[in-house]
Amino acid sequence: MGQRPGGAVSAAGTTYGRYGGAATESDGEWGFRYNGYFRAPMNIGFGERTAPFVGQSKTTLSNLQVPGREFYSWQATPNAQGPWTEMFFGYGNGTVESKIAIQAFNLSDPSFNDIDEQGAQIGISQAFVSLTPDISDYVDNLRLNVRVGAFWNQYGGAGKYDAGAYDAYIIGRTHIIGSTYRLDYDVDGDTYWLEHGVGTKQPAPSVSSNAKYTLLHHAHLGTSLEDTYLFGIHYLHSWTQEQDHQCVTDPNANAELGACPWQGTIREDPNDGSVDVYGADLRLKMDAWGEFYVGYSLVVAKYASTVDSAIEVAHAGGGGFFNSGITGIYLNERGNNAGDMQGNGHVHNAQAQYDFSLSTIIGPDVFGNATLDGSLFGMFNAVSSDDDPQADGVKKLKFGADLEFSPVGWFAVGFRADHLRPNSTIEEQNFSILSPRLVFRSDFASHEEISLLFHHYIYARRVCRTSQDLYCAQVANGPNFPDGFGAFAGVTQPVNTRGGPLDPQAEGLYMPPQENTLTLQATIWW
Repeated sequence: MGQRPGGAVSAAGTTYGRYGGAATESDGEWGFRYNGYFRAPMNIGFGERTAPFVGQSKTTLSNLQVPGREFYSWQATPNAQGPWTEMFFGYGNGTVESKIAIQAFNLSDPSFNDIDEQGAQIGISQAFVSLTPDISDYVDNLRLNVRVGAFWNQYGGAGKYDAGAYDAYIIGRTHIIGSTYRLDYDVDGDTYWLEHGVGTKQPAPSVSSNAKYTLLHHAHLGTSLEDTYLFGIHYLHSWTQEQDHQCVTDPNANAELGACPWQGTIREDPNDGSVDVYGADLRLKMDAWGEFYVGYSLVVAKYASTVDSAIEVAHAGGGGFFNSGITGIYLNERGNNAGDMQGNGHVHNAQAQYDFSLSTIIGPDVFGNATLDGSLFGMFNAVSSDDDPQADGVKKLKFGADLEFSPVGWFAVGFRADHLRPNSTIEEQNFSILSPRLVFRSDFASHEEISLLFHHYIYARRVCRTSQDLYCAQVANGPNFPDGFGAFAGVTQPVNTRGGPLDPQAEGLYMPPQENTLTLQATIWW
């Protein structure tokens, strides 16, 4: 279904790296390995001018102006994804492995070279050494792995090989430099495992952020019973205890201590903050009946606006990654409607996904060589906020289904439907997405796909009266740079940067979100 591949699943939704395995097939022989993935979509959104002038078309064509285009947004779905490229270069001998990752979420030739404003050309993002010594002479059936450097650990991904239908880790993905060690013990076809790690995250020095140097500690236990029942329990604790930084926004003024976003307001200077994640997940491998995953996490935030994105959890980047962390996405309403934005409260998160193949369940007598694969998925979040009474008690729910029929190996037709309810107290924010697609590939099990996708958005209320209106389709806290839905020049975008398209005749302060979009996309993994 167009998802990128992942690494071996070692516990319920726990992928311990996604780097293509060892560089060599046998111990002792040093060698190189290269693997990766890319997604290259051409996205076109269809809009219309309210009152076109002479020489202007009624219909407008632009980049996507829809909710959920942003990665750090609860409204995110794969229906509005942009480019993504990752390459992993490895060197090792089976016992010692190293990896260097180069990643980017913009293609600079058909777009622009975005290296400053949002860092889309991420560059060398990960580099680590992994050691897997043979300790069988000391303890039979025990395996040890130690990883040191900059890398991801991923917990709570609903998909078999990836984060699932919403590309979101319900327990957490780490973004740190540090170390993780793991022990696996095999007993009569079952495996019991322990994992523990520490690390740090350096925040961006932007005057728009009050995040501090962030530390992370995490521990996990789990079991795989006959590779059928996979269960894990998880704890992640990230925190800050750094001094305040100097902040100068006026070159003629004296430097002051404290976070720039809070200067001149009634908010107190930032306290030491923390984000704790308690989680558990279960994966069932049911042979011909497919796979089922369910995961739960409780996120407890205390002055979390100072905590950077050492943990990415349930669409949120840490506690206070600009306005796209737990503080902005869950604990406060958007924009001028927000509370004190200090990041105090907690969030219950649950995610489930069932992947199945009707052609496998029913059998070849009906389907022959054709396949009919499906997926059911959903996410639920319940918010308790000490920051903002408007956010306190809000519940969020999204769910959907996907079917793909392949009559022959090189062609498939699919359909996905999503329904999102961002705020249980404001039904005007609800919307749905209907997404038929055509898929072309060289064979059933091929690595590449070329897809043509159409998306139709249905809004409970499409038009907002003002930029701060909560009773309509909502923009993200940080609209996609530079032209996402709700991207205002000099407000949500950097100074001297153009915002998104506007219609001076439209109701409200910006164009309503588009109702129809088209995507031509190529993906491949190797």
